[in-house]
Amino acid sequence: MSLRFCSFSSSSSGNCYFIQSSGGTSVLIDAGVPLRRLERNLESIGISPRDLGGIFLTHAHHDHVASYLIKKPFATRYGLRTYASTGTWRELLKRGCGELDHSACHRLEPSQTVQIGDLTITAHAKQHDAAGAVCFEVAASQERLAVVTDLGCYTEELLAALSGCHYYIFEANHDVQMEERSARPWSLKQRVLGPQGHLSNEQAAQALTQLAGQAKGIWLAHLSEECNCPDLANRVISGTLQRVNLDIPVYNLPARSPSPFYGKDCRLEQLTLFEIAP
Repeated sequence: MSLRFCSFSSSSSGNCYFIQSSGGTSVLIDAGVPLRRLERNLESIGISPRDLGGIFLTHAHHDHVASYLIKKPFATRYGLRTYASTGTWRELLKRGCGELDHSACHRLEPSQTVQIGDLTITAHAKQHDAAGAVCFEVAASQERLAVVTDLGCYTEELLAALSGCHYYIFEANHDVQMEERSARPWSLKQRVLGPQGHLSNEQAAQALTQLAGQAKGIWLAHLSEECNCPDLANRVISGTLQRVNLDIPVYNLPARSPSPFYGKDCRLEQLTLFEIAP
């Protein structure tokens, strides 16, 4: 396959996704895990941080940019380019981002595309309570991967842009009843359930029925550890897809630990090198 990928973390505790082309170009989508953990995760798959072609930030919430909110951010330590929207850059600086090499900081606005080696990365606007929030589509050769998390609702424009991808890392954040019955503050429930919050299992399922007609696999991401469970999310999405005659493998990404690599034909590659960092 032209693309292979894995997750280092996928939840409100942290988000970071590694994507590599068959030609060897590697990028990260988000860097929301602690610096040392990110270094160890890359080392465990045989990647030097300096080999990365760039880091793409979806928005400036802590669980997506943790490795930037330190005195010497991950990108600065290893001379890496970072791509983000103007809104994300502004919010990141407000949040107390550490020292950055400004020549390595690039704006990538919604609907814009950048070429990194043999990867083509396109930003798409999304609905979330963060300035300049985007999701990313990564393409190599004839394959396309969409990374879509932290999405309160989806628009027809976003569905049209991401339709027909071969792989989806897609948010199924919560079960609505579990969220409503949880002990969370009412303000948090309103945020999560609102149009600038996160997708429920049912919302994700409905979006994927419109998106995934050509998909080889779907990976459910950013599941709430309090208000969802992997089996439930998988059952809702798989069942909905089957009812519209879409027979697509559906996987769950771990909340806090690295996933295996996903490779040829969407089978799990045997991988024993991952160090599951605390």
